[in-house]
Amino acid sequence: MSQFEELTPVLELPPIAALSSMLGELAARCEAAARCLQAVETGTFTHPDGRTDPLEDVRLTPNQIALLAHLASVCPTELSIDVGFGMGSSATTILSARRSVGKPFEHRVYDPWGLPNQRGKVVESFLAQEFGDRFVRGGTRPSPPAVPGF
Repeated sequence: MSQFEELTPVLELPPIAALSSMLGELAARCEAAARCLQAVETGTFTHPDGRTDPLEDVRLTPNQIALLAHLASVCPTELSIDVGFGMGSSATTILSARRSVGKPFEHRVYDPWGLPNQRGKVVESFLAQEFGDRFVRGGTRPSPPAVPGF
């Protein structure tokens, strides 16, 4: 056995049926997780105030969300970083899972471009309202100028 193998812990994942069950339990306990799952199922995220955000082609699968929730819940660090916000499904899942296990945490999102037409802003607003300073989005800037011929 190499020195690397001795120092590297083995990450054992539960079967997908168990992950799905855990995700269902998380959604039953956490409004944000429930809204995320509903958005994946319907294609539209709905804010508690009634505003909506269509996911369109930016959508995780329920199995991906279940795996991400599991990984976030067993993560030993207090900081998670998301590169790209998209429609906020991964941020919502990570924040929900971390809150559910009662561990201190902060989730930072870096997405310099975002999606066109302000897509994702309703989800972002909900996350800021729901998680306060535990959710930090930075690194935004205006779209790059159009390049003729491209």
